[in-house]
Amino acid sequence: MADLPAKPSLDHLRSTFRAVTHNSRAGDVMARVGGDEFILVLPDANLGAAEAAVQRLRAAAQGVAFSAGVACWTGEEDAASLLRRADAALYAAKQSGGAHTVSDTTSDTRPALAHQPRVASR
Repeated sequence: MADLPAKPSLDHLRSTFRAVTHNSRAGDVMARVGGDEFILVLPDANLGAAEAAVQRLRAAAQGVAFSAGVACWTGEEDAASLLRRADAALYAAKQSGGAHTVSDTTSDTRPALAHQPRVASR
């Protein structure tokens, strides 16, 4: 989960969307959860790959600082449990001063698949 600055401007939203679009794989999905919070679903990514994706987004979203909470699916939990863990990690990132990433390390046993950025059309 990611948290943009309070009441993000349209320019912030566009910049974030471009960063996600240009730095994600086919099958990755971003959705607005509410207000200034977004979720990025990275199928078949382990914790290290998800953290690396956040770092790529940080570098690509020039001028947009955000906090991020990272959690990996255990393979057994329901979506609500996964979201609760990601949200708790996001809350911890925000409490640490913002513009940080905090990862929930509850389950990280799967190997990462190679990142294949989506080719952006211009």
